[in-house]
Amino acid sequence: MAQSDAFFLIHNYNTVPDQLLSYCRPDNYAIVDCSDDGATPQMLQYGGYRVSFVPNTGHNITTYFAWFAAHYDALPPPC
Repeated sequence: MAQSDAFFLIHNYNTVPDQLLSYCRPDNYAIVDCSDDGATPQMLQYGGYRVSFVPNTGHNITTYFAWFAAHYDALPPPC
């Protein structure tokens, strides 16, 4: 499948989302990780992924709204 021009905002929990990242361009994604297994945050950090870390609230909607609010002035253009 061809890579998409869409920006991927990925809420992540206890996994390395390589399969999902294969659909997006290397500079066109952000991973917000709330993993609590101890290993995943290290794998993401040392793997060179574009990742930020947040506490696990149990809801991905809090992650999305917080990211949109923090990056409001620099949101990517719509597809």
